[in-house]
Amino acid sequence: MKHLILLLTFLQCCLTVFAQKEPPLSTISGTCNYAKDGDSVFLASLSRGGLMPIDTAFIKNGKFTLQDRTGATTLRAVLVIENSMPITATDFVLESGVNLVINFNNSETNPVEIPNSKVNDIWTNLSRFEQSQNSKIEALWPLIADSTKSIDERLKIKQMIDSISVSTYSHYAKAIYDNIPLGISGMLLGIHYQSLSKEDLDKIMDQMKKKSPNDPYYQSLAEKFKVEAETAVGQPFKEIALIDVNGSMKRLSSIVKESKLVLVDFWASWCAPCIAEMPNIRKIYARYHAKGLQIYGVSLDENQLSWQSAIQRYALNWIHVSDLKGWQSKAAQDYSIQSIPSMLLIDSSTGKIIAKNLRGQELENKIAEFFK
Repeated sequence: MKHLILLLTFLQCCLTVFAQKEPPLSTISGTCNYAKDGDSVFLASLSRGGLMPIDTAFIKNGKFTLQDRTGATTLRAVLVIENSMPITATDFVLESGVNLVINFNNSETNPVEIPNSKVNDIWTNLSRFEQSQNSKIEALWPLIADSTKSIDERLKIKQMIDSISVSTYSHYAKAIYDNIPLGISGMLLGIHYQSLSKEDLDKIMDQMKKKSPNDPYYQSLAEKFKVEAETAVGQPFKEIALIDVNGSMKRLSSIVKESKLVLVDFWASWCAPCIAEMPNIRKIYARYHAKGLQIYGVSLDENQLSWQSAIQRYALNWIHVSDLKGWQSKAAQDYSIQSIPSMLLIDSSTGKIIAKNLRGQELENKIAEFFK
């Protein structure tokens, strides 16, 4: 079950992966030889809110059947519930349109069986490998905290931990590459791409382009990397046209035209790090606005009252726009915003992005350098 949390890594960057209208039906048939008739069984996916039920069934004669429609190979969970408490659970890989069997047994050595499923064999082997690697790392961490050891000894231990982590992700990279074009390769790529070396990632993306160009995870990441390249430092800014707090359209291009330097700040009222950064931004605005700095705040809020209240509460006296669509905001997608706060600076004389992802003193130093 612990692997389900890994889905949060890539759900944000694959928001449109499952947009098919009617994916093929998948059936999960199972047995649980220690459950009673009438015990409930849940099939669940993972969202930002936690496990989200997809289908429910009841045990009869130790058997159950669940159904799902997923447009891509993905992780799911099955939980058997007795008296409102889970008595067993497992995470597994579900392929679109595939019928799967899951057997829960009393065996301590093999409590879950998923026969005749290559992708789940791959997932199980990788999970065991990861657990083994994590055990090695967990054994080393206390040694770093051991005050009787010298700094050099602790550094060597840290290097050992880093080496284990590198070998873990090299192992994942090989598993992804070797199993293309199976859908689990795309799924694993979506989970682990941020931890892979550039060499491994490039190699995998090239292979997927050749062998599985229609894989939804590959397509999502390819689009993400394309957008990141288009909005990298040195590239022209992309237009944003959104409604401000007064209901008027405010185009980024018009703000750029009227200013010398524009700070585009992607933020939200519910984002604690964003709010923590606001005193610094207020200070920068007070110091450089008269010299030609303008701030164009793009909110990823969904609630208008929360958005406007935060602007007033924290005295954010610059331009604010939003379409109130949260992470689905077109502006956030056009700039491949994966986390907030996220900021970029636009030199109005060239219309090009001159800095990205600066905060605190680094942001202030960059703006001070511009206005020298």
